[in-house]
Amino acid sequence: MNNKRFIQYLYAKKTTDDRSLNLRVWLVFVNRLKKLKKQKQARILELGAGIGTMCERLLEAADPSGMSYTMLDDNPALLKEAEVRLKRWYRKNTSGIMPDLSFHALEAGAWLSGRPPDILFDVILAHAFLDLVDIRVILGNALSLMDPGGLVYLTINYDGLTDFYPSLPADEEIIGCYHESMRAVKGAYRGTDKSCAEIFRYLADNRIPILDAGASDWAVVPRLLPDGSSGHTEEERLFLSAILSMVEDSVSGQGFDSGTLMSWIEERRAQINNGTLVYIAHQMDILARKP
Repeated sequence: MNNKRFIQYLYAKKTTDDRSLNLRVWLVFVNRLKKLKKQKQARILELGAGIGTMCERLLEAADPSGMSYTMLDDNPALLKEAEVRLKRWYRKNTSGIMPDLSFHALEAGAWLSGRPPDILFDVILAHAFLDLVDIRVILGNALSLMDPGGLVYLTINYDGLTDFYPSLPADEEIIGCYHESMRAVKGAYRGTDKSCAEIFRYLADNRIPILDAGASDWAVVPRLLPDGSSGHTEEERLFLSAILSMVEDSVSGQGFDSGTLMSWIEERRAQINNGTLVYIAHQMDILARKP
């Protein structure tokens, strides 16, 4: 997926993420962040920051004053879009306050391992990111740059369950192959289709206390629309189309039968067009504290 299409996907999935984020865990995090900002400037680092949607959520929920925000992503085009997006937010923000923002277009592992601990962070964020990296290495390096008591807020962590409805005969094989592609060797580590379980194991092994956790499933279903019809919003259609493209690219790379895959993809795209596709992905949000 090229940068233009990927940016469109990130814009389209924001409303799905907004619905999916676990409200209880989010409120615990925001309340703790507000308390932290009363004591000192909150120094926030976001891994895999993308186009800045999580930063925007925080600015709206926790007041932009009293925080510095470092955004890290290996794709400079996404960070450029994030800068544009956040400047747009600033123009609409009636308080006129903007936090100190910095953007670093580097791979997370390289940036974290190469950074001297001259400035420690109070908050580490990772949104729909940790299933793409070596979880133990990235979390270990990130926590080494945190003050004791720092907050670790990890959201939309995939946990090994994807479903599409109505069911099709090839579902089990294709979804199984999709998960297998996530478990492939990626450089020096093996990926996972159960990042949530890996995070829990890492936190337990390192005696890092969990403050809260809860489900944050993506559930995109046909709903009653303002015009009285049943189906998906335009953003949901873009989001679902991108998900199918990701499945197609991942499964075709595993050597799956191309005819079966193409037939499945075409039928699923037809279900998007006629407003009948249901898509569910099981995920969890986790809030922890560095001891």
